[in-house]
Amino acid sequence: MRIKRLFVQELFGIFNHEVQLNLSDRITLMYGPNGFGKTTLLRLTSSLFNHRYNDWFRFPLKMAEVGFENGDSLQIRPTTRTVDDRKQRELECRLLVSSTAPRISTVQEFSPKDADFPLAMIEDVLPLMRVAEFRWRNIETGEDLSLSDVVARYGDALPIRAPKRQIDPWLDELTKSVKVRFIESQRLFRQARRPRRVEGRWSHLPDTTVPAVVFYSDRLATEIKNKLTEYAQLSQKLDQTFPIRLVQYLEEKHEQIVAASELEKRLADLDQKRKRLMNAGLLEKEYVAFQMPPSLHGLTQQVLPLYVDDVEHKLKVFDDILAKIELLKEIVNDRFLFKALSTSENGFSLSTKEGRVLVPVNLSSGEQNMLVLLSELLFGIEPNSLILIDEPEISLHVAWQQEFLRDIARVSRLAAVDVLIATHSPQIINENWSLTVELKGPSEPSQ
Repeated sequence: MRIKRLFVQELFGIFNHEVQLNLSDRITLMYGPNGFGKTTLLRLTSSLFNHRYNDWFRFPLKMAEVGFENGDSLQIRPTTRTVDDRKQRELECRLLVSSTAPRISTVQEFSPKDADFPLAMIEDVLPLMRVAEFRWRNIETGEDLSLSDVVARYGDALPIRAPKRQIDPWLDELTKSVKVRFIESQRLFRQARRPRRVEGRWSHLPDTTVPAVVFYSDRLATEIKNKLTEYAQLSQKLDQTFPIRLVQYLEEKHEQIVAASELEKRLADLDQKRKRLMNAGLLEKEYVAFQMPPSLHGLTQQVLPLYVDDVEHKLKVFDDILAKIELLKEIVNDRFLFKALSTSENGFSLSTKEGRVLVPVNLSSGEQNMLVLLSELLFGIEPNSLILIDEPEISLHVAWQQEFLRDIARVSRLAAVDVLIATHSPQIINENWSLTVELKGPSEPSQ
């Protein structure tokens, strides 16, 4: 299901914002002054569809609404009630469907009884100091946080299971059906989880961060290795069954002769595809191309089509990843001056025009930002997802900013995703003002 509209009422007690997404172009740009809630709107949208409901208690707002392409809408209202002399914050989620009565579900704030880990561990893995039974102080900023604040803000760094919430099946199904990915402004590092030499439930605690370019290189390496494994398994299966299928083929199609010109074209296409796969690091450089005989007749003309069918079937395994790698290389090699990107089962690497290998972490911050964004969009996203990008202009040269939307449009079409961008940069917008939504102050609605 695709999101068509986002609306928030009295965000920070001030702003009413409405964002209509450009579903046909698949790209929407959101701009406005600092402090108007661009990043917050992205974060709330991501939190809702990634089951991090406690983020909704961090920011004051009266109501929010998500409209879908099919005409349905989901309203979210933060509320507070008293339970056992304690204030319980909740989210009332109301699905409005034109043909039926509204569905209503309540999601409670994360509370101490939901904690499935020792609370003392919070100080071990986060820059927080415990100041009361269920309150912590950030030693870097001095901010006081409740347990729900800690979970909402640092949940990814805590060894917690899913909160013990009773979420109605319809809400769970709806939020899982919409894939949303938030690419934040701080994106040059990723949290890494390394197993420690301890026994028990907490043996996989986060203890480090890694450069994002290393993370995405490793992810690409894994995807390529998986494709090579799939290719090897299919090849083995087809090779083992070739004699049986050949006999069946000759018995069923012995009177159907494929023209030599058609076979020659298909073989030429396969040769060209092999070269593309080698350039993408998906096949080894050495192979012996099939040489078309001067003339075809008899059994040769009957057997050769089956061979061509098998090779086409094998190489088709790479179609999706090949298109993505080629687009990544094309954009990067066009943008990066005096450098070239190559890919293999070890991930991606860069080199100078003279062939000197460059370590990805030694790239400029702008080059790393571009490589991280493209890698996430091409290799980390499911089709039909909504991608939220915060301030893509960070560290990018003006010339790259002006080309950014053109690059993202190509990526979004290939990956089949919608993109919502929050930006301050007129260079990012460039000539694409028809794709923009301006967030305005309280005296007038966004448009």
